[in-house]
This record gives sequence, structure tokens and C-alpha cells, in this order.
Amino acid sequence: MKKGLIFSFLISLFLSQTASAQSLSTSFAAEPASKNAVAPSIFMYEAKPGTTIEDDILVKNINDKPRTLTLYPADGLTDDEGKPAFKTYGEEMTEIGAWVETDGEVYEFEPEETKKIHFRITIPQDAEEKDYKGGFALEQKFNTGAPVQTALRIMKNIEIKVTQTPQEIPRFTPTEETQQQPTTFFWVTLGIFIASMAYVLLTREKKHGKK
Repeated sequence: MKKGLIFSFLISLFLSQTASAQSLSTSFAAEPASKNAVAPSIFMYEAKPGTTIEDDILVKNINDKPRTLTLYPADGLTDDEGKPAFKTYGEEMTEIGAWVETDGEVYEFEPEETKKIHFRITIPQDAEEKDYKGGFALEQKFNTGAPVQTALRIMKNIEIKVTQTPQEIPRFTPTEETQQQPTTFFWVTLGIFIASMAYVLLTREKKHGKK
């Protein structure tokens, strides 16, 4: 009975980790080129009004086919249910969506290509001192023949605290960044090990049952 429960637990763990590994693999992705140590997956800054910030975003085509991607900044907002959301392409931007400028908007990617895209954030001199939320939108647009164009979009958050007393936000060194990045290989290897152990336990249980 105990071995059966252990087997069920191991299989469940294997399936959950496999799903986790698969979720890490998407058709395209974006991340900060230089990660901060507070929230590594987002862009986070503190700056005075009138400041210009220079940084880079890494955009990846995780696919064996070429693709065209659109990258643009967007203001953050709150939807009708009170949840965080973002403005869409073509809407008027007044905060982060208007402050961020990239070297382009539409980019062509070769299979499995990664581009480092430079951007600048210019905070207006008269910006109110408070926390601002927005993000980078990365879109692949599809022409389906319908009157409304379809797009697959992912967001990468940007948070800016505008203050007269900005604090330096710590950043990871290249070595620390490498240690922070989870890999699909690790989870797949772990999954294979768990499945192997489950098979051994099940085989032993059957042998003991025959005796």
C-alpha cells in the first residue's frame, strides 16, 4: 500500500515538473539584459524627474522558424475587475508608454535568434513623484483575413519610482544571473530520474506480490 502511494506521488511529481519544463518553452520571450536582484524578471528603476535611463532588453525567438515581432512600450492600467492590465497598440500613451523609446518597433528574427534591443526612458521634468507601472509588449501579428487583426502578445513589466531621493537597485553579476536561470534540461533530467525510480519501485512491488 505504501509503495503504491509512493509510486502515485512520484508520477504526480514527474508530471508536474514536466508541465513546468514545457511552460518554460514558448515561441518567443523577452527579459532584461541586466537583471536586478529584487525582481529579476522585470525592469525596475528609481530616478528623479528629468532623468534619462539607458538599458537593453533581450528578445528571443524560441522557434525553428523565422518570425516577425513587434516591440512597443505600454502604459499600465487597471481593468474593470480591478486587476493590473496594459494599454494596447495604437492607444494613446501618457506615462511609461510615452517615456520609453526603442531603436525600432518591428524586428525580423531568424530561427532561434536572440536580439539585444537598446532603449531609453526619458522621465519628464514635471513628472509627479510616485510609482509608475507599465511594460514592454512583444507581439506576433497574424493575418487571418478577418476584419480585426489577431496578435499573440506577451508583456514584460516596467516599474519606475519617480522620487527626489532615488535609491540604487542592486543588480546581479553575470555569474549570479547564470545561477538564477532555470533550465528545461534540469527539469527534464529530474523527471527522467523520478520516472526511473517509480518504475523500479513498481517492479519490486510486483515481484513481492508474486511471492
